[in-house]
Amino acid sequence: DKNDNINNNNQDKNDNINNNNNSKTTKSVFALVSETLKFCSIIDQVIELTPTAKKDFLNVSKYLIYIVLYDFLFGKKQISGGGILKKKILNNKTQLLSSVVRLKIKAKARTDLELLPLHLRNTIKLPKYIRVNSIKIDIDTVFTSLQQSFPEAQYDELFPNFLITLPNDSDLHENKLILNGSIVIQDKASCIPAVVLNPSQNSFVIDTCAAPGNKTSHLAAIMNNTGRIFAFEKDSKRVIILRKTIQRTGVTNVIALHQSFLDSDPNDPKFHQVEFILVDPSCSGSGIVGRIEDLINEDGSSEEINQPEANEDQRLTNLSAFQISVLLHACKFPNVKRISYSTCSIHEQENEMVVEKLLKQTNNKWKLEKIIPNWHRRGLDKYSFGKDCIRTIPNEDNTTGFFVACFVKADQINLNQNLQSKSKSKSQSQSQSQSQSKSQSKSQSKSQSKSQSKSQS
Repeated sequence: DKNDNINNNNQDKNDNINNNNNSKTTKSVFALVSETLKFCSIIDQVIELTPTAKKDFLNVSKYLIYIVLYDFLFGKKQISGGGILKKKILNNKTQLLSSVVRLKIKAKARTDLELLPLHLRNTIKLPKYIRVNSIKIDIDTVFTSLQQSFPEAQYDELFPNFLITLPNDSDLHENKLILNGSIVIQDKASCIPAVVLNPSQNSFVIDTCAAPGNKTSHLAAIMNNTGRIFAFEKDSKRVIILRKTIQRTGVTNVIALHQSFLDSDPNDPKFHQVEFILVDPSCSGSGIVGRIEDLINEDGSSEEINQPEANEDQRLTNLSAFQISVLLHACKFPNVKRISYSTCSIHEQENEMVVEKLLKQTNNKWKLEKIIPNWHRRGLDKYSFGKDCIRTIPNEDNTTGFFVACFVKADQINLNQNLQSKSKSKSQSQSQSQSQSKSQSKSQSKSQSKSQSKSQS
């Protein structure tokens, strides 16, 4: 028995040591991958400027190249390990370092960090937000489960009915609730568009740019998996991710359409009942602060997310033109009455300016609804409608930088106001008639008492 106890104690100690080592290794790898992802586009440029290295790297995994070159050029400034890739890099060492210098001169960057776009230089550590998928599970069950591994878990202040906050470094990649779709890692600001759109049960909805599907599945949860959601995605790889998300989260009311929303026909009979449209189009991503979830697309690429700021003005012009085109197309659906618009951008050109264009180009047929009135940060004051919109700032609001607005058809607002007015006048007339009947009954009782007193006398 004593020997067994000693062996068990030794085994427990070894297990604890192994677990600690595994935890440290996981965090180190996570940090290396996170930093490498920030520099992917810069590494691509370095390779392009170094033809001999580009030729030598042809038959090597691009992901391995990213990791090793990041460590050599921007990380530890040395190559860990050996192998053929180390030899190839050392053979091109002088040329690679020279290419980095040329990039710095061109970008007027004094440090490696200044080569990155502004939104990727940010080192803010945001909480990890967990959206509870009400289609599969309730929030209290999830909270109790997560608290066992993460005692710091809290219900979110803004969305306590479906959102839980965890520390930034919480590791959930093997958590069964993630794997079975009961919970979704989704930033708080990213949850606002679906909440604002607020489609009713059994309604028909369109998600215009749906992949990877987090907002789509959130819409489905709000609708209690009823009605119909048409989810558009033009990219062949991303539509696969969208369908996987739908399947994993137990969503059954979504039709994933592999096509551009701009190519859809608003007068197609299948869209006749659509009343709600969520517009969350491609944007600059300038509100993203560099978490690993935000640095990669769901298909594993980092394109469009960590691009350098060359020709940034032209890029913003192109993006805002696309954004307004999606909004204008959404307005063409005959029975749509509510459209949410959102970006993970801090740029006025993609946010308030797009809203202003939509209002002008639709001749005021659409108006803005003041959304989530208890949220403190609104749109820019220089716009009359700024108070109706929402903005978030990472370093002050503990969430990704976001902009959200909600358009409501003007005649729908008038209809609601008329209904409210009729309801108010009806209640007023009812109260008047009630008061009249009360006064009549009082006068009748008075006259009756008078006649009674006369007869008695």
